[in-house]
Amino acid sequence: MHAMNSPFYDSPAQAEAAFYAAIERRDLDALMQVWEDSDIILCIHPGDGRLLGRAEIRDSFGAIFAYGRRHLVPREAHVQNLGDVVIHNLTEDFSGATIEDAEMAMRATNVYRRSEHGWRMVLRQVSLQALDLLDDADPHWSVPFAPGIH
Repeated sequence: MHAMNSPFYDSPAQAEAAFYAAIERRDLDALMQVWEDSDIILCIHPGDGRLLGRAEIRDSFGAIFAYGRRHLVPREAHVQNLGDVVIHNLTEDFSGATIEDAEMAMRATNVYRRSEHGWRMVLRQVSLQALDLLDDADPHWSVPFAPGIH
């Protein structure tokens, strides 16, 4: 169960704003408050394996935050409202402390579920998009493995 002092998110948009603010501040506790308190929550980072449950997700984001500052700017959200579950698919503009401070776009899907504790994230999956830097790139080019970029 969520602690008595955990925020109550009235909407998926409010939970999502708290998620990205926590990433910007590298605030692991605030980030984990956005996630549902469940062992079935799931996160998949680009080029990485499946993280299942709060402990694995917390450890992963802790390692990411320790690596250095990064910025994720969400845009172009497509929202599917399924009642007590809402799916946000969006583009994230990334810049940060990995791959020589590369800038790139990523595609993220964040899924939120409504409960008596408000809206909480239950799933996040992120993949890399084609980079704008590669205007003349070979169409068979692929993004190299880049663990923990967000």
